[in-house]
This record gives sequence, C-alpha cells and structure tokens, in this order.
Amino acid sequence: MTQIISFENITKRFGDNLILNDITFGIEKNEIFGIVGRSGSGKSTLLKILAGFYHPASGKVYFNGNNMTKKPAELKKAIGFATQEDAFYHDLSVFENMQYYCRIYGIGGHIDDYIKGLLRSVELEGKENTISKNLSGGMKRRLDIAISLVNDPEIIVMDEPTSNLDPILRKDIWGIIKSIRNLGKTIIVASHNFEEVSTNCSHAGVLFDGGIRMFDLDSMRSDMDVSSISMSIEECLISGDSDY
Repeated sequence: MTQIISFENITKRFGDNLILNDITFGIEKNEIFGIVGRSGSGKSTLLKILAGFYHPASGKVYFNGNNMTKKPAELKKAIGFATQEDAFYHDLSVFENMQYYCRIYGIGGHIDDYIKGLLRSVELEGKENTISKNLSGGMKRRLDIAISLVNDPEIIVMDEPTSNLDPILRKDIWGIIKSIRNLGKTIIVASHNFEEVSTNCSHAGVLFDGGIRMFDLDSMRSDMDVSSISMSIEECLISGDSDY
C-alpha cells in the first residue's frame, strides 16, 4: 500500500524533556490508523507536528512522498482536525456553524447542498436549524467531525472521538468514521481505548518512553480475538517493549 504520511527520525524536546525520540513510521493511504499512549506519551505532540503547529527538533515529515517539514502551511490544507474541544459556536445553529467554516476556507457560491451533504455523511440530516449547544453529546461530536470535513481534506485527525460517550454512541461514531474512510479519506485516531483501536483500526502506533511500537492489527485479527490484541497493546505500554 502507498504511504500518505511518513515520519522519519522525528525527535521533539521541550526544554530538557525528551518527548519523541527518533521515531520512524508510516500511515497508509485510506486506512484508519490508531495512535495509543498514556497521557504525556507524545500523542498530541505528534499530531501537532503533523498539523504544522510544532516543528520537530530533527527529522522529516513526508506527505505523498514529498518532504513537508518546512512547508507546514501546505500540509495543513490536506488535514482536517476534530479535537476533544468543541470547534463550533454554541449559540449558532448547526447550519450556521457549517456556513461559518465554509467562509473561513473560502468555499463560496451555492453551498447549501454542500453543507447538507456533509451533515448527511455524519448523520446530522434534519438537525440543520438546531442550536448547537442543544445537541446531545454524540451529535456535538458529529458536528465537530462535519466541520473537519469542510475543506475536503485527504487526512482527518480525530482526538479521542468517542470519549465520554456511552457504548451505543461510541459504536455509532465508529460507523461514521468508517463511512468517511470509505469516501477515500485517511483517518488518524488518537485514543486511550485499546479495545476500540484493536477492533476498528488497520494499524496502530503505541507511544511510550519517546519511542513507538507498531501493530499490524489487520493481520493480528486473523489469528487473535480483539481482547487478546487489546491486552497485547496494554502489555506493550506496561513493559516498555519497543521495536522503534
């Protein structure tokens, strides 16, 4: 498979604190890739390097084979972000929030159908006129995902997309994530939930002690059940076993 993103020998420090230590790995085009790690393991730092918010102390980031390390603005155009914090304005309707982000990205003309299509893709059809603060927790998460799709990015980064949701809503969100992947997108999911990553991702990178260990989850699922895979990821974090 073709790698859409690759990190080569990435190192990042904050003062004397080494967060990422010479890590190298790639993410395949049109896959759902999981990033797992404890708080402080470097998940957010890695995602911010990808998005161009942080510069690595050393190493390179490649997008479709092109070195983008010194071109963060170009890489940002290819990425949509759905963070844990609400990206929308609470007192605006769902539709008004989508209109606002369309204007930010310079999407003009008759955008009503475009917005309706995005809302349909995250199962928010019929909620266009709802004031955003009145949405349920699951619907707020869907609106954040819809906003991350406005600029039609090739890569969608989702930070803990199912946190604080009940099991049924978590399953619904993963259904939406898979539907978006089926539109030709590459999805990167940062999560603390080992079982969800083991079930839904093609590959995962487990961050710890500045390093990374890669798990080929598609292959592992052919020989192991999800509980065993989840346990392997947890044991990796506990033991500090790394092949980076």
